[in-house]
Amino acid sequence: SPFLCYYDSPSTWSRTISEMRKKVEAAGLDIYCVTGEQVAYFANLATRDERVRKGSIEYFSTLIRAAAELGSEHYLMSIGQGYYDESYDDTWNRAIDAAAEVLKVAEQEKVKIVWEVMPTCTTNLINSYETAKRVCRDLDSEYSGICVDTSAIWYVNEPLEKYFADEELR
Repeated sequence: SPFLCYYDSPSTWSRTISEMRKKVEAAGLDIYCVTGEQVAYFANLATRDERVRKGSIEYFSTLIRAAAELGSEHYLMSIGQGYYDESYDDTWNRAIDAAAEVLKVAEQEKVKIVWEVMPTCTTNLINSYETAKRVCRDLDSEYSGICVDTSAIWYVNEPLEKYFADEELR
C-alpha cells in the first residue's frame, strides 16, 4: 500500500492534500486510516538523538494533521526502535514522552493513533500483548489504540483473540 510522505512535496503539501481530499470525495470514498512513510524507520520517537526525535515529532504531527484534512479518523504508526545498549525503561520513557507530544496533536485533530504491534526483529518496544497494553496505559487517551500486525503476534506465539478481547487496546 502507498504511504503518505511529507518529504515528497513539502513546498506544495497543502495543495496536494487538498487535491487528494477532493479526488477521494469525488470518487465517493472514505479514508479510514492514513499511514505515513516510515520505510527503514527514519522517523523514530525512541531515538536519543534529539534532532531526529524532534524531527520525528514534527513529521508525525504534520501527517496527523493531513490525515484529519483527508477526513481520516485513524493514523497508523510505529513508536520506533530503542537502543540495546541502554535500559529498556530509558528507551521506553523517551518514546512515550515523544508519543505524548504527537498524541496532543492527534487529540486536537480528533484522529486516533493506532500503534502497530510489530515483530521483535523490527522493534524492541511495541512487539507483544503486554507492550501493547503498556503503551495504551501509559498514554491513557481515547485517541490511542493498537493495530495488530498478525505476523508479529505469530512470531511471539500469541493468540489474535487475546488482542480483540481486550477493551483497553481499542
